[in-house]
Amino acid sequence: MNKPTLTLLLLFFAGPLFSQTTDNTITYFKVLGGYKFKQNGQVLSPRNMLDIFLGNEEAYATMKKAKRNYDPAMVLGAIGGVLIGWPIGTVIGGGDPNWTLAAVGGAIIIGSIPLINAYHKHAISATGLYNGKDPNPASAQLYFGPTNHGFGLTLKL
Repeated sequence: MNKPTLTLLLLFFAGPLFSQTTDNTITYFKVLGGYKFKQNGQVLSPRNMLDIFLGNEEAYATMKKAKRNYDPAMVLGAIGGVLIGWPIGTVIGGGDPNWTLAAVGGAIIIGSIPLINAYHKHAISATGLYNGKDPNPASAQLYFGPTNHGFGLTLKL
């Protein structure tokens, strides 16, 4: 193979390696306890997401709803964690633990679960709005089974 052909082949295959594209879509994936949101390989916090959504009114409003649920959920989770951790630390230290504190901490953490679920629901919806996707796509399904007038096909939206 001669040098010009080899050079052209090298440029042809190396060119796409150096191209830079900015894909500003936000992706999310399920992790233990919820979802993580990423943009360009960087994990986003709720505050970062609010800053990113500033230009998109609908996504920003939806993310603000999400953040209103996130903040109290984190406070309640931290309080519950301390109340559970205190008796465990007492046991490790050799003392007599107050298990009532751990039970109250567990109840507080369980109480924060609906808030964190609402956060995830609104944050996913805001991400869909930002990415230009319909967060609640219309889905129609056809069912065969009993109806008000006997057996037949029903369309559920």
